[in-house]
Amino acid sequence: MNIIEPSKQIYTDIDSCYSYIKESLLEPDTALNLLLSIDKKVKQIIFVPEAYPLVNNRYLASQGVRASNVKKYTLFYRFNAKNKVIELLRFLPGGMDWAKVLTNDFKDDEG
Repeated sequence: MNIIEPSKQIYTDIDSCYSYIKESLLEPDTALNLLLSIDKKVKQIIFVPEAYPLVNNRYLASQGVRASNVKKYTLFYRFNAKNKVIELLRFLPGGMDWAKVLTNDFKDDEG
């Protein structure tokens, strides 16, 4: 069985998206639907973690980063097949420069 390890940042990302939809757009049902969609996607990833492709960025792909769309957002994660660990990295809006955000995250972890 694969193990999920969410990053601290992914909680902040999801909370920000949820709060924006619920409070700024005044769409609580849509916000709840997003959370349900995230849950469904994570369950799919647990079942077949390598089903989604490595990202189209040489550096991040070399780090094993994969991506899967959830509505207008993208869920980024890594899978360690040896340890059967799925690390949920970030949950970002579709229009964001995800390559820059994730690269900065990895550089910050290295430094």
